[in-house]
Amino acid sequence: MSRHGLSELSLRELADGVGTSHRMLLYHFGSRAGLVAAVAAAVEERQRAALAAIPPEATTQAEVVEAVWRQVSDPAVLPFVPLFFEVLGQALQRRPGTDEFLAHLTAPWVEEGLALARSRGAGDHLGPADAQLAIAVVRGLLVDLAATGDRAAAGAALGRFTALLRAADR
Repeated sequence: MSRHGLSELSLRELADGVGTSHRMLLYHFGSRAGLVAAVAAAVEERQRAALAAIPPEATTQAEVVEAVWRQVSDPAVLPFVPLFFEVLGQALQRRPGTDEFLAHLTAPWVEEGLALARSRGAGDHLGPADAQLAIAVVRGLLVDLAATGDRAAAGAALGRFTALLRAADR
């Protein structure tokens, strides 16, 4: 799915790609919508796992954002970024199986991000809007990176954003 996209593959092609039959996919997921829901959940889980992997040395908002960026823009993870945005597009169109994706798109990130920052002494002055802005910047830069492949430009833009965060902390 990360190579071909979700909407381009039939259930039979998906089954062949993972070494099973389309009947087994239907048995396990109930329908194509059920499979889409499972993929959406897995994609979101991969994205949010980045928060859990942030090293304890990251103690400022800028350091946390930089650590998240390193996780979600890692070359090993980057092939899944288009899949994340494809599922997001389907969820915005209210396609079957994607309703939970939208429910978990931003609010859990805001809550977990603020909790993480506060546990490290970096978030006492931060509110939900601060966390949502950081999420939006990282996601926007991921779109740019996935679309252009220009890691230097995305990194420079992130550097500018984190410089603003550092200045705000002073």
